[in-house]
Amino acid sequence: MRMFGIGFINNAGLGVMIIYTMNLSAEFNRNLQYAMFVVFVQAVPIVARIFNSLFFIQISHESRLIFTCILFILSYTSIALSIRSSNREDVALPCAIVGCILHQLGRSIGEATILGYLKALPQELICSFGTGSGVSTFFYIFIALIL
Repeated sequence: MRMFGIGFINNAGLGVMIIYTMNLSAEFNRNLQYAMFVVFVQAVPIVARIFNSLFFIQISHESRLIFTCILFILSYTSIALSIRSSNREDVALPCAIVGCILHQLGRSIGEATILGYLKALPQELICSFGTGSGVSTFFYIFIALIL
């Protein structure tokens, strides 16, 4: 059950941030730019995993998880700045986009690190982590339907 929660937490924040950015883009009539942004954000994990395999392979799991937490803190700070300045397009939208990108980087590196850490543990833990990750997708789709 604990790994389910870790998988859920690792992925749920990104969905909420993307939904917020979508609403912000619609408010400022930037729907085309939002569509391009979504495509870009989906490509970020490729870059993050290459970065992880090239530079982080020699670094301990604990250090990588600390780096992931720092990226999450920066992304949540960026989203908070965006929310605080939600009436200013020149501040709100860039801060939301930076927050989403940082969170996607952290999520990708965190997921690779957690799965690497779990390789020596029972298979049920990996399944539980994957289930938590998948359920988080339904969570933010549900939030999008509500908003």
